[in-house]
Amino acid sequence: MAPIFCWDLELPENWQVPEWESARLVLKQVPQPVLRCCQCGTLIKVIPSFLVQGTKLTLSALIFVALAYEASELTWRELPQKFCDPVNRMAHSTLYKAVQALGRFIHSDAEFRKLCEEHLPAVKTIPGWPIPHWPPPKSIYTHTVIREKGVRLLLRFLWPYQPHIPEILGYFLSALERLFVNSKKQIPMLYPKEGRKKDRVLNTA
Repeated sequence: MAPIFCWDLELPENWQVPEWESARLVLKQVPQPVLRCCQCGTLIKVIPSFLVQGTKLTLSALIFVALAYEASELTWRELPQKFCDPVNRMAHSTLYKAVQALGRFIHSDAEFRKLCEEHLPAVKTIPGWPIPHWPPPKSIYTHTVIREKGVRLLLRFLWPYQPHIPEILGYFLSALERLFVNSKKQIPMLYPKEGRKKDRVLNTA
């Protein structure tokens, strides 16, 4: 099967918050092997756990962009300018939709939030909500405030460890990948294709 392309995160070895200018989002080619069951002949497409349903970002890129947006003064339009090569730059709407979809999913899925509290690293040492010194939220509309709250509920596992995020990020992402795989959860697209088709019909009527 043809490979797919996704945006992945590249960080220098000694990266620290808030050295945003040294982080990079790079477009990479990911193979998607297809296996055939030796007993029944069924074809099974192998999807790597670091790929996220409904977005072109890997899980590490998605979590990092969410962290950068919440922990800095960067706007959605400034994020791709900061992280992407000028010759090959993604649209800021791609980042917006991915992070907002993640936030909506976390806020609405109580079962997955419980799994995060039980299995993500260092949860027992995390302070209560709200986290001290958390930057003020950027959202102003009710629906985006709800999504941002969902993102922050997930990022609170990382926030107290800012000086050590490069060390803990790998453990955090590995645990989060296992949660998605074992729970068979997926992040629904922010704007489903069916909804966009209906909107187009209504707009042209």
